[in-house]
Amino acid sequence: MPRSGLRLVGWLAAIAGLSYVLGRYGMSHGADTASPGADRTGVSLSSNRGAFARTAAAAACAVVLVCACAAGGVRYAQQSRNEAIARALLHGDPASAPALIRRYGCGGCHTISAAPGADGQVGPSLNNLRQRVFIGGAVRNAPDNLVRWIVSPSSLAPGTAMPASGITEAEARDVATFLYAH
Repeated sequence: MPRSGLRLVGWLAAIAGLSYVLGRYGMSHGADTASPGADRTGVSLSSNRGAFARTAAAAACAVVLVCACAAGGVRYAQQSRNEAIARALLHGDPASAPALIRRYGCGGCHTISAAPGADGQVGPSLNNLRQRVFIGGAVRNAPDNLVRWIVSPSSLAPGTAMPASGITEAEARDVATFLYAH
């Protein structure tokens, strides 16, 4: 299911949960009393307090659920914007990058949170790479420089510890798009 579909399902679940809570524990347990100690249906006020507590707890849970769905929607929107910017800058396919990152061993040296298994500690973390000024401490962070760095790091910084992996320029463009998107 596309991410937008999952977001819609989340919102619908939150609304359904809130509707259930309000229908189940809603205002039918009010404290309008006909005589002291009982409401107009003859139910004691102490049971109304219990119903009120359940209603309040359920409503609080519903609010938390709605807020969590909203935060997820904001995070998804930001990720979508980041990916659109990365695609416009590099014209690569970020969807193929996780497999390339595994194949060429990038995650053995670098931490890349968006790539499963990429938790290396040898080189720097590649999270939020698009916001950095330099690549490898050697060249200005620009899309073409990043692709060139991924393909042949020693051509930009002789003596760098980063090895040439054998990745093609097209594959490097996909990886660079992914890194700029995350």
